[in-house]
Amino acid sequence: MKRLFNELLRIWVRISLHVYFGEIQVKGRQHIPRDQPLIIVANHQNALLDALLIATELGLKPHFLARASIFKNPWIASLLSLLQLIPVFRIRDGFQNLSRNDETFQRCQHILARRESILLFPEGNHSLQRHLRPLSKGFTRIAFGTLQNHPDLPLYLLPVGINYGAHQYAGSKVSLQVGKAIPVAEADFDAQALKEQVATSLKALTVQIPATAYEISLQKYLKGQVDLSDPAAFQAGLTFPAHRVIHGRPIIHLLYFPLLLIWKFLKPSITDPVFYGTVKFLIGFLGAPLYFILITVIFCVVGVPLLGSTVVIGLAFVLYVFRHSVKQA
Repeated sequence: MKRLFNELLRIWVRISLHVYFGEIQVKGRQHIPRDQPLIIVANHQNALLDALLIATELGLKPHFLARASIFKNPWIASLLSLLQLIPVFRIRDGFQNLSRNDETFQRCQHILARRESILLFPEGNHSLQRHLRPLSKGFTRIAFGTLQNHPDLPLYLLPVGINYGAHQYAGSKVSLQVGKAIPVAEADFDAQALKEQVATSLKALTVQIPATAYEISLQKYLKGQVDLSDPAAFQAGLTFPAHRVIHGRPIIHLLYFPLLLIWKFLKPSITDPVFYGTVKFLIGFLGAPLYFILITVIFCVVGVPLLGSTVVIGLAFVLYVFRHSVKQA
């Protein structure tokens, strides 16, 4: 039952992501070692969308390391466990709780020993800024601890770069850049060398705008319409093709105004702009099906169910056609 639930949820999440984003591009699939234990390491620009994109677009079914604070509610903790999330404790969760990471790391070792995959974000926090932040050493501890207990395991680190045109806006472009897998055994238990190797790889897989005078540089690229969702295009200074600009936002706002009202209501309570994209996605993920069901029920009550079905199909079609945008931020 758990496996069926996860599979159905994965399908609906992927459909919803392809509706939310105007384009999802994946490069480097050939670098993914299939049927091998993997520690997926990625940059972290968004709260939830980062994990969902990797979990649905790479053909992997990873377990996720997530901050322990979201597991405080027992009911939510049970749900998160069902979704393959594993708590990791930080200093801000209380120094006395750091020792509980030993259990987390042991769980990770068991998962990897079964030749499954784990996804984590070694920067340790999220940020809208497009440059790689210093990496924590947690992933090296998991990797080397696993090899110590399973020395013959062909364990790999898989670097994945996530590049958003603007994850705060529906209809924008996102690309996943998969790098060459790194055999953990070749690091010879040198944590610093492994961290540097992963950092070098992630920097090559992501758009890098220096932190110094970041906003000035960003506005320059935005004004020049440089594609910020693709590291190669960014380096070459390539811009968005004019034919990809579709101005459908007012129509979507009109047809989906109940969902827009929900967003307008929730927005003032969101203190961190990084969560804008996550909340918008969840409103669509949960709200759109309910919106379609409500319309169908209303038309069934008034005696014209066929018209209700036609309206729902029309709404879904308009959303699909006008979801593209080149807005960046």
